[in-house]
Amino acid sequence: NYHSAHITIGTPEKVDFLSRQNLEYLRKIRLLLVDEVHMLNFEERGATLEAIVSRIMSLNNSVRIVAVSATIPNITEVGEWLKVPKPCVCVFGEEYRPVKINKVVLGFKSTGNPFTFERALNFKLI
Repeated sequence: NYHSAHITIGTPEKVDFLSRQNLEYLRKIRLLLVDEVHMLNFEERGATLEAIVSRIMSLNNSVRIVAVSATIPNITEVGEWLKVPKPCVCVFGEEYRPVKINKVVLGFKSTGNPFTFERALNFKLI
């Protein structure tokens, strides 16, 4: 029973489902850890994540939010959205990584049709 739980772990979709059933559940949250916050950039899952975090923030003024990502390019904007004071936004550069990330940029010609181009990319990157 999640009503009496001290810790609840779930995907954005599961938390969204629970929150639609019982808004009181969101008011009880004291600490929200958002892993992979860079998902905000993705259409469907990002929209769900944004909706639940916004819902929690609007219903619960005492919630503390910790948002983490190893690959987020717009950490400053996310911090502003989460109402984090600028000095409290921590950015760890690549010098903190135990294993260096190998970055590769590939270019592909457009097919003229966004749908077929997107589909063609799926096969090129496998």
